[in-house]
Amino acid sequence: MPSILEQHLDLETLHEKPVVQKEKVQPKPQKPVQEIAEKWIAEFNEAIKTKNSEAIADLFLEDGSSVLDGLLIVGWWRDVLALSWDFHTYHSRNGIKQMIERNNTDEVGLSNFALDPAVPVALQNPGGSPEFGDCITAFFTFETNVGRGKGVFRLMPADNQGNEWKAYTLFTSLQELKGCEERKGRSRPKGVEHGEHGNRKIWFEDRTKMQNMEGWDPTVLVIGSGHSGLNIAARLGMLDMPTLVIDKNERVGDNWRKRYKTYVPRILGVDDYRLVLHDPVWYDHLAYIPFPPHWPIFTPKGILSLHPR
Repeated sequence: MPSILEQHLDLETLHEKPVVQKEKVQPKPQKPVQEIAEKWIAEFNEAIKTKNSEAIADLFLEDGSSVLDGLLIVGWWRDVLALSWDFHTYHSRNGIKQMIERNNTDEVGLSNFALDPAVPVALQNPGGSPEFGDCITAFFTFETNVGRGKGVFRLMPADNQGNEWKAYTLFTSLQELKGCEERKGRSRPKGVEHGEHGNRKIWFEDRTKMQNMEGWDPTVLVIGSGHSGLNIAARLGMLDMPTLVIDKNERVGDNWRKRYKTYVPRILGVDDYRLVLHDPVWYDHLAYIPFPPHWPIFTPKGILSLHPR
């Protein structure tokens, strides 16, 4: 008795028949991508302002609404600290609608969503997969009652003509607190004191005094001077929050310098170039001190141990 599979397939000729895959053709935008992105963010901002949760959810892809019906395409919203003091991910229109009904309150104060003029809107394939297709990618800024944020959204076609584009992903992240801005850009320190001052000190003297914690009590104690410890200390320092970093090693960078025993000769005074970072360089920058533009994509540990110093 033939099996269920054999009843539905001609197994003798199955491999003789060519397998023809239907090519999925993604529609192209019928308007400039800048115009499409501006329209989407304007409608999103208005829906946030009027607390219209239904309209907000409608700006996201619905299950199966994408023309790429071979993939599971639904709308996603990832939030970092903007809607709550936590990290959350929401997906599907219904899930996003329920979330925004809880969080789009006068207390949170979401407002002023607008495209970031410093980053051009682009039509690109974020995953590099032909099956996924191109997305309209746009960066934006926004505000809450307590701070300012940045984000990015990606739009995909919601029809077969390329006239309607809706959000596949939206990312919001709180970047700074109002009244506690970092001392950078226009807020950077002057570095000089004009006029008559009896105990005037140059910038280097003040810097040395701060490094030695002379007359300072640390508000925050950071344990470990690796990448994470240095980054959090640098960010807190820009907020004028005295921070002390302690480590069992003698020098900054020793956590990389002493990692793994080396069996190769020393090169330019630096040990062991075989061990490299797993992530590419653009994910590993230190706060305020990015790696040089000629830095290797995958950084050897010997070079990395020198840079933080």
